[in-house]
Amino acid sequence: MARSGDNAQPGTSRNSPPNSPPSSVNSPRTAKNKPKASLLRQQKLPAWQPILNAATVIPMIFGVGIVFLPIGIVLFLAANGVTESDFLYSCKKTIVTDPDIYNQYRNINDCNITLQLSEKFEGDVYFYYRLENYFQNHRRYLKSRSDKQLLGNLEAVSDCQPYDRANSSSNTQPAYAPCGAVANSMFNDTFKLFYNGNQVPFTYKGVVWEVDKNVKFKNPTCADCKTLAEAFKGTVKPKNWMKPVYELDLADPNNNGFLNTDLIVWMRTAALPDFRKLYRILDRPANSIFANGLPAGNYTLTVQDNYPVDDFHGKKHFIISTTSWAGGKNLFLGITYMVVGSLCILLGLVFLVIHMNFGSSLRELANIQDSMH
Repeated sequence: MARSGDNAQPGTSRNSPPNSPPSSVNSPRTAKNKPKASLLRQQKLPAWQPILNAATVIPMIFGVGIVFLPIGIVLFLAANGVTESDFLYSCKKTIVTDPDIYNQYRNINDCNITLQLSEKFEGDVYFYYRLENYFQNHRRYLKSRSDKQLLGNLEAVSDCQPYDRANSSSNTQPAYAPCGAVANSMFNDTFKLFYNGNQVPFTYKGVVWEVDKNVKFKNPTCADCKTLAEAFKGTVKPKNWMKPVYELDLADPNNNGFLNTDLIVWMRTAALPDFRKLYRILDRPANSIFANGLPAGNYTLTVQDNYPVDDFHGKKHFIISTTSWAGGKNLFLGITYMVVGSLCILLGLVFLVIHMNFGSSLRELANIQDSMH
């Protein structure tokens, strides 16, 4: 008696329908995502692995020392050739918080400080202010700013909390311009320098980077605005400022508003708690006593001391400095190169002595390997 399925076609199962295709159990499968059989994809490229021994390491250490040591000496001499004077200043302060009477009392914090330059400052002369114990690198302080607003979008203040609007609890209140903790704390001391009754000419041209002036900072514009004050209509000055942003420099429209040099310099935050920022550059008109720099002698620095530092136990400095091809007076880089170069030469000598007394030559190592085989 024939059993069911005895007449089934080869390659089909008992329960499969009669017209089903043959099973492909034994047919080869094509692997998916298989890398191509190239030397690069199969990681079969020839490789070279250096074998470090005394004959290669010791010359490399000497080479680093021979290169680093003269570079450090050159950098040190260049930085040491910079002429610089740092003056700590502090005036008796009367804090005026009412902006309506600010102009009436604006000169109450002026003080005159006698500065003595023992040597001539030749060439380009730069004037800095320096702050101590001021942490511009604090995370919450850094985040409280709006780069979009500094490009002219006055309502882009969402990143400026808690200095975003006059009343942070309401989005309908006028926005600060500029907003944020960084702008609110802008340094606002002013300086004037006199020599033998002549005011030393300052210029702000060349103080800020071109990318900041032309790309990162722009004043707001509107079709019906005739003045910069109208462009900033609907905003208020930062909480700690004594005048609005569109009055920072009424004499020069190119240095007013968000394009103000002091504002741009301050908004580039410092990485360390003791920092200096460029304030002005000496203007050297021809046929003047300052054409070749600052002559040696006694100077009078008139400071309008507006910026309080007692709350964070800080200090303020006024710095006069020249520069070299390597920058300002910074001995750290040159000393670092000299220290690293000297250590490399010293370690190279130590390794050389150890190798000559206790090391094995390449021929001895080859003989050891042959004996092992």
